[in-house]
Amino acid sequence: MEKEKEKEKEKERLAFQLHFPICFGLHDSLSATCHRISTHLFNIIADGIEPKLISHHKSLPPLKPPPGEKKKRGQNAHTKTIPSQHGLPRALHLHPLSPRAHAPPSPPAPIPFVPDHATFLKLIGRSLSKYAPKFSSWEELFNLSSRQLRERGIEPARDRRYLLRWREKYRKGEFGIGGDMRFVEDGVGTLRVVEVPKRKPQVQPPPAAAADSTDGGSTRTTTPPTTPLVTRLILNLPAGETEPTKALDKGQSTFDLRKVAGVKLVNGYMIQGPYVQPTKGSNGSVATLKVQEGLWEHRRGHKVDGGERRKAEVRFKRGVEQRRKARV
Repeated sequence: MEKEKEKEKEKERLAFQLHFPICFGLHDSLSATCHRISTHLFNIIADGIEPKLISHHKSLPPLKPPPGEKKKRGQNAHTKTIPSQHGLPRALHLHPLSPRAHAPPSPPAPIPFVPDHATFLKLIGRSLSKYAPKFSSWEELFNLSSRQLRERGIEPARDRRYLLRWREKYRKGEFGIGGDMRFVEDGVGTLRVVEVPKRKPQVQPPPAAAADSTDGGSTRTTTPPTTPLVTRLILNLPAGETEPTKALDKGQSTFDLRKVAGVKLVNGYMIQGPYVQPTKGSNGSVATLKVQEGLWEHRRGHKVDGGERRKAEVRFKRGVEQRRKARV
């Protein structure tokens, strides 16, 4: 009885040591002792002896299947058997929350400035608009993986990475200039400088004026005159509209208005910003922003004198050549 108990304890100890990932070849520095333990335990399993710890633990490799049975024991919908470093099978389990175990997330909704996938590719630039015919819909553009983009002919890999990066930025709501405009007609948004009431700051009331004792001891207080506070904002309004209330939603007030991102007010009345075109006869207080190629593009840098690693060498050789020509 004691020998059988010791044998059972030895089996459980070997199974516990096999539980660690290092025994399955996940690390290059697999020790010889661990390899010997795993080999010995697999020999025990092949002989038909199954330790209790292994039979109840799903993360261990599947047992040897009986003849004629295709499905391995211990496998489920999230289990995949792959060979290990030393030829021993091990089970790869996908967590239920893993992205590989579920469908891709739903695509984000288009915005007024970006109504379709062709406009999106046109805005992000780098000549990606030439790939617009390769996508049939907005959903397809945001659901394809990098491998599927390569199969569609999106080359080189630099363009695929750029497209994937802009897809994630769009999902997070990180748009370029014009992305927050709500009133866009045929790819053109109108910007206008308007005056809106400004929220009055919370200040302490002024102290009462000193008493005047010349008129029979009567007191008289004075209060400063109140004037409405206004501020100038650059708003996106429908074409031909001048009232800022047109940009309000139900339940909002003029205090909720915010200027269009990416543009600024110069000299108190002029609108300036990248790709912003002032309207004729408005003295710069009305402008338009149009969808065009590369409006949101992240431009690539260019190497100066061969780049950082070769700059000193290139400049030295250039100086040698200039001195040689000066001596001739």
